[in-house]
Parts: sequence; structure tokens; C-alpha cells
Amino acid sequence: MRINFEKNYKYINPFDRYVIIVVFYLGIGLANAQTIFKGIVTDSLGQVMPLTNIYLQPNLRTVIVAFSITDSTGYYEFSYNKSGTYQINITSLGFRSQQISVVIDSLNPPKQIINNVRLQPQKMELNEVIVNANLPVVVKKDTISFKADAYTDGTEAVVEDLLKKIPGLEVDGRGNIKVNGKSIEKVMIDGDDIFEKGYKLLTKNLNAGVIDRVEVYDHYSDNPLLKDVEDSDKVALNLTLKEDKKQQLFGNATLGGGTDDFYENRLNLISFLKKSKYFFFGNLNNTGLDPTGDISQISGNSFVSGNRMADNNKAPEVMSLVAARPSLKDTYINFNNAEMASLSSITSLSEKTKLKTLGFFTADENNFFRDQTLDFFGPGEAFTNTEKYRLRKKTKLGFIKTDLTSNLSKTKLLEYSGNISIGNQETNTRLVFNGIPTEENLDHDPLSIDQYISYTSKLRKNRALILSAQYVHDEKPQNYVADTFLLGKLFPNNTTATRTAQHAATNTNAFATEARWITNNDNSNWEIKAGYHYTSDRLNNTLLLGDDSSLQAVDSLYRNRLNLNQNDFYSSVRYRKNLGRLKISAKTELHQLFAKVENDFDSKQTNPLYWSGQISGEYKFSNISLLTASYNLNTDNSNLLDVSDGFVLNDYRNLSRGFGKFEQLQNQFLFINYTYGGFLSGFTLNSAFVYNRESDYFGNISRIEPEFSTSELALLQNRESYSYNLQSDYFIKAISSNLKAKFNYANTHFQNFVNQSGKRSIESQNINFGGELRSAFLGFFNYHIGSEWQYSEVKFDGKSTRTDNLTFLDLYFNIHKNTTIKLQNDRYFFGNLDGDSSFYFTELSAQYKLKETGMSFELVGHNLLNTNNLQNSNIGDTSTSLTDFRLIPRYVMLKLGFRF
Repeated sequence: MRINFEKNYKYINPFDRYVIIVVFYLGIGLANAQTIFKGIVTDSLGQVMPLTNIYLQPNLRTVIVAFSITDSTGYYEFSYNKSGTYQINITSLGFRSQQISVVIDSLNPPKQIINNVRLQPQKMELNEVIVNANLPVVVKKDTISFKADAYTDGTEAVVEDLLKKIPGLEVDGRGNIKVNGKSIEKVMIDGDDIFEKGYKLLTKNLNAGVIDRVEVYDHYSDNPLLKDVEDSDKVALNLTLKEDKKQQLFGNATLGGGTDDFYENRLNLISFLKKSKYFFFGNLNNTGLDPTGDISQISGNSFVSGNRMADNNKAPEVMSLVAARPSLKDTYINFNNAEMASLSSITSLSEKTKLKTLGFFTADENNFFRDQTLDFFGPGEAFTNTEKYRLRKKTKLGFIKTDLTSNLSKTKLLEYSGNISIGNQETNTRLVFNGIPTEENLDHDPLSIDQYISYTSKLRKNRALILSAQYVHDEKPQNYVADTFLLGKLFPNNTTATRTAQHAATNTNAFATEARWITNNDNSNWEIKAGYHYTSDRLNNTLLLGDDSSLQAVDSLYRNRLNLNQNDFYSSVRYRKNLGRLKISAKTELHQLFAKVENDFDSKQTNPLYWSGQISGEYKFSNISLLTASYNLNTDNSNLLDVSDGFVLNDYRNLSRGFGKFEQLQNQFLFINYTYGGFLSGFTLNSAFVYNRESDYFGNISRIEPEFSTSELALLQNRESYSYNLQSDYFIKAISSNLKAKFNYANTHFQNFVNQSGKRSIESQNINFGGELRSAFLGFFNYHIGSEWQYSEVKFDGKSTRTDNLTFLDLYFNIHKNTTIKLQNDRYFFGNLDGDSSFYFTELSAQYKLKETGMSFELVGHNLLNTNNLQNSNIGDTSTSLTDFRLIPRYVMLKLGFRF
């Protein structure tokens, strides 16, 4: 019987076709004969030698074609599949290198080549040590250095793309970076830091091709005088530039234009002069890319480390017209028109003084489209609401930051950091709610100022004193108006209102000063703090109702004139003791707080004396096996919105208010973490358990009507939550591929009140699991395939569930040394939909590089299957909803890139 393949192929869905293709090419890759190189490396005494570099080079050439590092047993293994004469190099710091010649015959290649090596020690002075800069991985004490070219395939545009391919580094969908599960502090360039927590401005814009090495700093200290004094668990990244790029001026640019007026343009300029460095980044695009990351984390104090006394003092936003997005890439759903320019510099004013400046301006226009149907089934009368929602947000933000550091002597350091950000945000929504047309307008003009100064004196080799002070001013004025009035049940006497408005403003002023004393001995570490922290928070808001000609303020229940002043005198002691493989530490904090709440009617003062504590420990089973645990007892103080007594308007039909007085909330926190492996072990595992119990917490008393809803805080007891996370990373040498797997479970128990019900007990649980496989073939083809499942469940007097899935398949083809093709395929599955629950996306990128001229051409096909809409569902303890989102349509774009 003859099979009509063409006829049957038409009925295979697009995603399954690509699965067939990758399995076919994977079979080709595995069919090629592989020669396995393996052995054990020992020293002259026969002791195994971990972390020894093994690399393969063709005779008379310097290029490295394969690489391995010995594990904890001294064992190494790697494979290669091309015939020729090669040299195996075995190198380790403090030992004589060895070279072994091998031949791979093209007609009868050996299945394996075994070489057990014994290295002889070599005496040398430290200043004579030369590290081979071409090794893919170099380990030096608390630093691991990765050769960038060993992890690239030519498809990387910016640094963020490069970091995603380095083992042990994780980059999430928002650009946040973690190293073995731990968030990094900063990303530096050649040892200089400008961006601090705003590193996404760098990683989303700097061209990946200029990076020589990516260095991971463990136990990093922001203050150089505190290295080997401070007990730090911070992690930072450092990017070193290629030597040929360290010229007076170099850069690169990309110009892209496509169908339907889509465009994407980038410009990077970097200048290295004798005493100064300059960095310029520019970006213009309407393809959904955000060149700065989350704008809410860029403004205000986010560029500072988060460890200074008043970093968390920010004025809250009363209103924010932000529509919830589905779990999609920005390039699918973010209709934008982004403009960004950033200029930063590092100048050595003298041998002891360095000045750093950073300035950027960004403007964006975001559009968002959704249609939603919500079914309310909670206590009270059931109803259904429909909403056709169109949002347009115009954002402008300017930011200037200056850092000045002066080494007064070898043991004294003076630091100053100051920044100011000014923004403007205009948000307009046009919607139809249950057939009623409505338009909202919100004007928002945030302003933030942050000033910080610090003096460090290293009294001895192991002792330091740090004196610091900080001032923060943050304000967020907002003006809102909606041309509809849906609050008739709240204002039965107002029968003529057709418009709803609110004037609101929050601002924060904070000042803090602190003294730290650190002593580090061989097996112990002491840190003592004493400080004063003053915070003044203000909230002013007024609800207005009326018509097109006039608006009138309503009664006092819907306005706030509120001041919250806090004077906190505190001290803390932390002690860490090393007992061989076991480390234990304890910390206690004592606070004398003077808190005062003032409004139009009265003033209340409270002066609590309270403490918090922590005990933690870690046990090191081996160099690659570590167990850590910590227990915290904390007290959280009410914030500005918590103590508000009047309602604030959140949007055209939702209002909320606080508890009305100052409270302290007790909670306990338990954290247990086990890690196995490391960057170079070939297998890593990270497992964590978290338990949190809140003796007191703020829950909600809700009134939910078809036309509007209100929410008030209530003081409740005994909220519990716990979670378990497991992540593993394993390199499968037999197929030259890296396997990642993850599992997350989270459970929360809490209570609430809805529509005059009694206290309702709610349980929410989420399960997330998945895996991915990424190949590291040396040939023309590579792949990246994976799947992730999410299960959500909410239990009340009933139960709601939802299951979602993302499966992806990415194919990479190196057709020629100058030509690469990348094909990305995503399948999204959303449960609880009446119709088709699966949505498919395909992206294509074909790039050709003229290496002699530095030019490149790239053809990009976006959303080739032209999936214009996507539906998903949401579940809760009172309602379920179905939402239809409009997506960025198909387009084809041609990009021209050049470097100079």
C-alpha cells in the first residue's frame, strides 16, 4: 500500500511537525560517530585532583574544540567526532602542564581514548602565575570565569541572550538574573559598577559580541575595604570586554524595518580613554521589547543596592490602571512605541577619587486590548459582568545619578551617591462595562530624590567601622476622572452624578543614620549596628462626583488627610561561629519606636518596644554538598495605606480603605535549603522549603455588587503558607545536552469576609513542574526543547481548578560559518476554555555576517502563524473569568547590523 505522505502531513498540527523535524535531526546528530575521551587526574602522591582543566586542540592550532573539568573524584570525560591529529592539554594551577597527542582516524575512529594522568607540582611565585585566558572556565577562589565565545552560537543579540546559555545562570522573563537560585546584586563592566540594581538597562542593551568573559563573584562586598571582613553571601557578575574592543571609541548599531510599519533600532557606543570610560545605549522599537525592564523598578530608589537604611521608603500609589497580562512573552502582547537613551561615565579625577554618572531618558506608549466575562458565584446574589477594555499608557521618565568615591588612605573610604528621577504618566482607558461606555483618564507625576553618604575606616586587618546617612524624598500626585457613575448604591441621594473623579497625593520623607562595627576572626564574625530612622508619610485624597460642568467633594468617609510619623531607634547584634564544616549564626534586633497617626479628627501616639531575632546554620557535607537553615521571628509595622480610615478610589468601580489605626503584626519564617553540585560538577540540585506563619495579618472584608465593589482591612489571626521548590541541572555527555528540571509547590491558608458572610476559610495551592533539554553539539545543528505545567486550585465551600501548559521547541542551524538560522516554536495551553485551548506561535530568524566588514543582515519573521488572539481563564474563591487578549500580528523585518 502506498502512503500519501503529503496528504497526511497536512493534518499534523504545526507544533508536531517541528517535533518530527527535531527528532529527525537529533537522530542525525547522534548517528555521527563520537570518540569519548576520559580518564582520572592525580597528583604526584596519587591524590585525585578536582577542578583540573582538560581541553582538546588540533595540532599546530590554538582553537579549543572540546573542553572538560575533572569532578570531585578527579574524573573527566568529553567527546568529539571529527577526524584529525589533536593534542590533549591537562593544566592545573601549581602543577606542570601535560600534553598528549592523539589521532582520530576518519575510516575507523576509536570509540574511546583513555588517559590517566599524574601531574607533577611546580613551584612559582604568585606574581608569575599566568592564567590562560582562552580556557572556557577558570576557577579562582570566590570567582568563576566563563569564556563567552564558548557559549555562543551567533544568535545572541544582547548580553541577556548570552547569560541564558551559561550553566548555573538563570534569566527570567523580566530580565532578573539568578546564580544557582540566588539573585545577583549587580552587573559590572571591567570591574566598574554604574547600574547596581538597574542592571537590566545594561544586559538588555549591550551587544553580546563585545564580551570576552563573564565572571561570577561569590561572597561579594560592595565596599572594597570590607572584603574578608564582612560576612557576605552576595553574588555579583562582572563582564570583561575583548581586548580589541578597548579602543578610544567602538560600538555597534542595528537598523530594522518591517511590514506594517514595525521597526527595531539599537545603538551602542563605548569609549575608553586614559582616565575615563563612556557608555551610550539607545533603543527605538515598537516590537514589544522593553529596553529598561520593568519601569516601576527603574524609577526612584531601585538603582541603589536595597541594603541602605531608607531604600524601602517609597510613597505608595493610590491608583494604578494596569491590566493583568497572561503569561506570554512581551513581544506577543506588548503593543508599544519605546524610546530610550542612556549615557553613563566613569572618570578618575585623581589616583584616589573616582566619579560615576548615569543619566537616561525613556518614553513609551503602551496599548493593551482585552475582552472579559466574569462570573460571580460567591456569597450573595450571583451575576455576570462583561467588559471590553482598551488601555493606552504614555510614560516619560528621566533619571540622573552621581556616585563619588574617594580613598582618603589605604584604610579609609568616603562614598557619596545621589539620584533624582522625574516622571510623567498619562493613562487612558476606553471600555464598555455591561453595555455602558466609559472613559478613564489618570495623570501621574512621580518625583524621587535619594542622597546617601558613607565613611569606612578599616581599623585593623579584620576590623572596620562604617558610618552612613541617607535622605529620601518620594512623592506621587495623581488626578483621575471617569465619565461614568456606577456608585449609586453608595450614594443614593445623588441622582444627578454622571462623572467620578479623585485627587490623590502620597509623599514620603525619610532620614536615617547608622553606625556598623564589624570584626572578623578566623572562626567567628561579629557585627554590631546602632541607628536612627525617621519616616514621615502623608496621604491626601478626595472623591468627587458631578457632571460635565462641576465636581463636588463627597463626605469624609471617602477622603483622607492622614500623617504617619515614625521615629525608630534601633540596635542589632549578629554573631557567626565556624565549627569546621558547621557554621552557626544568631542575630537579634531591638527597636524603640515612636509612631504617631494624625488625621482631621484626632491624633494617636504609640510607643512600642519590640525585638526580632534570627538563628541560622549551614553544614557543608563536601565542597559540592551544602545544607542551610534559618528561623526568623519578625514584627511588621502598619504602613500608610494600612492606617487610612477613609476610602480611596482604585478605578471606576472599585474602592478600598485601611484598618484605621496603627498595628504591629507578628510572623515566623522557616527556611531550609539543600544544594548539591556546582558550576563545574556536571550536575546541580537546589531544593528549598519555606514555611511562614503570621500570628496577625490584615485580611479583607469585601462587598461585591454587579456595579461596584469595596474592600476594607480586617485584623485576622493565623495565616499559614508553605512552599517547596526543587531545581536540577544535569549535563548528559552521551548526547552532549543539558537537562533542566523543576518542581514548585505552594500552599496558603487564609480567611476573608464577603457580602456580610461569616468568616470564610480559603485554601490556595499551586503546582508548577517542567523540564527542558538544550543541546551543545559542535556541528551545524542544535535544539532547545521543554515543557512546563501549572496547576492551580482554590478551595472554599466549593473548589475551582485550572491547568495551563507551555511547550516550546527551538531549532538552531549553523549553515555556514557566517550563516545561522533560528526557529522558535511555542505552544500555550489554557484550561477551562469552551473552545480551542491551544495557541501556537512560530518565530524565525536568519542571519548572515560579513565578518571582514563587521556588517550583518538578519531576516526576522514574527508570529508566522498569525495568532491574533488568545484566551485564558482565571479562578478565585468568589468568581471565575474568561479573557480574550489581542496579540501583536505577524510581520517580517529586515535588520542591518554594523560595528565600528
